[in-house]
Amino acid sequence: MLPLVDGVLGAADGRPYWQLPVKDLDEGPVVDVLDAAQSLSDPDRAAAVLHHHRRDLFPLLTASTRRVVHPLAAALSCTPWAVIHRDLTSNDPGFTQLETDVEQELGVRLTRLRLHDLLTWLVVTRRWADALAAGAAAPPT
Repeated sequence: MLPLVDGVLGAADGRPYWQLPVKDLDEGPVVDVLDAAQSLSDPDRAAAVLHHHRRDLFPLLTASTRRVVHPLAAALSCTPWAVIHRDLTSNDPGFTQLETDVEQELGVRLTRLRLHDLLTWLVVTRRWADALAAGAAAPPT
């Protein structure tokens, strides 16, 4: 697995996931390592290790979030990785603003890839409405 990760790091050349060419998310070293992680006996743990190593480069795709991403990928005839990339690039202004707001509000920098992971998880686990209610109830800063 480590040679695959090294290949991704070389191919990424310091760029975050959302700045990679979309063609790299349908085939190539990025897809190879992400697919390899999903084929292991504990794909959630493998995805978490990769994500922890480079939060800006490896999506955290778990059993729960795969339930949303995989059908979209099948419908669009692309990889799950391309679906995530498309979400990040097509919503660039929103993610830029969200990154800024989260950092200002919480004092923590979360990449748009991590924010995407969290938003997807909120939707899949049906916690979206709770998160909106908690945000609305929070005192303004």
